[in-house]
Amino acid sequence: MRNSTLVILSTLLLSFSGGDPDLYKKQIVSHFTDWFAYNKKNKTGFSISYFSKKKTEAYSYEFDFPLENEEVDSVQSKMYYWSPDSSYYLDIYSYAYWFSVDSGRVYLSGQEPECAVFLYSPWEKKGYRMTFGGSESDFEDAAWFSKSCFAVAGSEITGSNFDSVYNFVEVFDLGRNTKTWYEGAPYKRDKKRASYVQQKAEKVLLGK
Repeated sequence: MRNSTLVILSTLLLSFSGGDPDLYKKQIVSHFTDWFAYNKKNKTGFSISYFSKKKTEAYSYEFDFPLENEEVDSVQSKMYYWSPDSSYYLDIYSYAYWFSVDSGRVYLSGQEPECAVFLYSPWEKKGYRMTFGGSESDFEDAAWFSKSCFAVAGSEITGSNFDSVYNFVEVFDLGRNTKTWYEGAPYKRDKKRASYVQQKAEKVLLGK
């Protein structure tokens, strides 16, 4: 396992391209190794080659809203991603999925066909919608690179007949007020769609 992980890390570092210095390349490689490895193993046609930075643009958030004092679900909240200083947490799943555990198994119930990423600030008592994806998109994993920078990894179905898919990583730098988009080459979509979210939930909720 260790040798295969080292191969994936070295291949990822070599696969990133772009003429300017890349601020986030090493963080993406180190924080999303499991996500890349899962796709390589389970998605026919997936390749970590050609995964590269596409653009960086000025960005803050889509809209904000007051954070109500609602009761937090004990299972759902375990899937949040807290910042290193615990000032913020990310919820990338609740818009699309609801998690439950029964008899040692994790179940995913569909909420909405779309997906969204929310950043919550308990000390401000505010929430922010950071990005939104249509029914062809799926946000699958997230990570904090620092107390003011995080990334979200996912996939999107594409093609004229919706027969292709590509993987992406969005990096949100709150200190720089920028969003940087990384994207892999499209590949043929499998009829049976493997679920990284299911694996992630089993790891977090069941310790698998």
